[in-house]
Amino acid sequence: MAEKPFFPIYLDVSQKKLVLIGPMPRTGRAAQQIAGYCEEVIVIVPPKEKDGRTDASAAAPLPSNVKFFCKQYDRDDLYSADMVFCFSEDEEINRDVYAACKCLGIAVYIDSNKYKRDFYLQPKGVQTDGRTENKNAAAFEQQAGSAANTDKKNTPAGENQVRRENGQRTAALLNVRMYTDGSARGNPDGPGGYGTILEFTDSDGNLHRREYSRGYRKTTNNRMELMAAIAGFRQLKVPCNVEVYSDSKYLIDAFNRHWIDNWKKNNWQHTVNGRKEPVRNQDLWNQLLEALNGHTVSFRWVKGHNGHPQNERCDELAVSAACSEELRDEDTAV
Repeated sequence: MAEKPFFPIYLDVSQKKLVLIGPMPRTGRAAQQIAGYCEEVIVIVPPKEKDGRTDASAAAPLPSNVKFFCKQYDRDDLYSADMVFCFSEDEEINRDVYAACKCLGIAVYIDSNKYKRDFYLQPKGVQTDGRTENKNAAAFEQQAGSAANTDKKNTPAGENQVRRENGQRTAALLNVRMYTDGSARGNPDGPGGYGTILEFTDSDGNLHRREYSRGYRKTTNNRMELMAAIAGFRQLKVPCNVEVYSDSKYLIDAFNRHWIDNWKKNNWQHTVNGRKEPVRNQDLWNQLLEALNGHTVSFRWVKGHNGHPQNERCDELAVSAACSEELRDEDTAV
């Protein structure tokens, strides 16, 4: 199985079986994006949501571990699932899926354009498949039956609530801390590497952490500092509130002192010793701007080699990557 992306709703779930419910082509696109991170994906397109593109051939090309069904959604489809994504435009289906997953202890993500909903429920406690003891059957039926009349404001804690500002739909963003560092041996134009740490604390107070690193044959320290940030943002699959911590003034000041705004305004030119010169590493600055698009980002400088745990760890990752035998050329993907 491929490495899981840093997407908070994946973190607490064993990715064996995912169920996607909703119209094509949205469910098909979602299946293609997540099939590499789990063993089995079930796509269910309810008949009432047919749009002329819901037969099996229209879903192609789907990965081999994706099974496609155009049929009426049934709660039995959820029993063996590890996670459920529901993109239905039918509010009755959304409410029923949410209530069923809540009772069965299955993580569920609801996203409905029509009903302006976008929230996530990470169940607490041990998950059950709803069949072994069946002791929750009564509660299941009661919650599922009353779900259609439940007001949104009474939904349980743990879901990603939706704010409304000026009548617009604004999902509450997830808070992520990103720590980055870059290293280059024989700087400039020697081997180098980057290290990145992403941290997220869920609603139960549990810390989730991911580390990323990669080494390159010929690079500079500044390029590795930028690549560390680019790599971190590319792991975020939903909009987030991101705090970036780095010991690189080159990275932090570019945003906090608005250098990058001036560079863009001046067509990526800046003044050096009274002369206009091209801004270095424009290719990576553009990649970084694209990667952080859609996120709410703040940049914080930390003093390097000063005992900051995550900064020290990022330095270890970067140095180790630079010394690795598996170095890449910079024209390969970050």
